[in-house]
Amino acid sequence: MIDLDKILVKGIGKKEIEHVAAIAAKDKKLYDELVSISLNNEGTLGMKASWIAAKASEHNPGFASHHFDSIVARLEKIQTTGIQREVVKILLHSTMNDERLGKTVQLCFYFLRSSNCDVAVKYHAKSFIEETCKNHPALIDEFLMELEPLLEQHTEAWQAQVKKTMERLKKRKQKSLR
Repeated sequence: MIDLDKILVKGIGKKEIEHVAAIAAKDKKLYDELVSISLNNEGTLGMKASWIAAKASEHNPGFASHHFDSIVARLEKIQTTGIQREVVKILLHSTMNDERLGKTVQLCFYFLRSSNCDVAVKYHAKSFIEETCKNHPALIDEFLMELEPLLEQHTEAWQAQVKKTMERLKKRKQKSLR
């Protein structure tokens, strides 16, 4: 049994995070506890728990699906950027039906539009919508309109990412019209 009080402390590194995440990907009770801590603690405890849970979600996306509704309900209220970023990653690993996909896309658009949202959260939101456009090309035009104002925000690196995304979307749109 893992003692989370000892693990979720400052100083835990990537190697330890990966180790605990591999265990949590197989232990639903541990995973559930990590997500709960992530959604309800803004400090170091929540940050470390969210990092581990996000990594575990990569290994076992099925666990993330069980928390979809609670994540969507809580995500906008999380104040710590790092926790918000990691919880977005958990959400994006969820298995989604059309209703969940629609909610997630809307949430991602919310983050892209928000002037208070950290660029790291926006990056994952942008990536999710771009990936969604592969199976839902009708979303491309709306996404392109949302991306346009982002060309003047944040750093040059962010702006370059947005430009590349827009180029890929325009190519994808051209292919879908053929």
